[in-house]
Amino acid sequence: IRSALNLEAMAGAASAASWDRMTPPQRASYRRVFEQRLARDCVFQNRQHRGESLTVLGVRRGEGGDRLLATRLGRPGEPGRVVIWRLRPGPDQKLRAVDILLDGRSMVISISDEARSILERASGDIDALLGSM
Repeated sequence: IRSALNLEAMAGAASAASWDRMTPPQRASYRRVFEQRLARDCVFQNRQHRGESLTVLGVRRGEGGDRLLATRLGRPGEPGRVVIWRLRPGPDQKLRAVDILLDGRSMVISISDEARSILERASGDIDALLGSM
């Protein structure tokens, strides 16, 4: 996961605008639980697609210099599912995903919506967010 995803960028984008209020230890904890959440979601999604292949459909430029890599996950002759990877160069200039869109749904936005809901219920308590994720 670490080699394919820019976890720092994804965690910051998915933190429901609370990233700037987090202390360095809270950011480290959030990044850790965010990574665990992504890993769990990826394992869940991939279990449903055993034996299917990933085919590159194409790459195009996105907003702000991002690149959008379109792939199809499925068996030959079947429609499959389109997965869009939003790629951005990291500090080392290697392209890493800053978001993954599956069936048109952004993983970062989905987690951000969940984080926002948790923070609203917990009156903005970041530690409650960390415990809930």
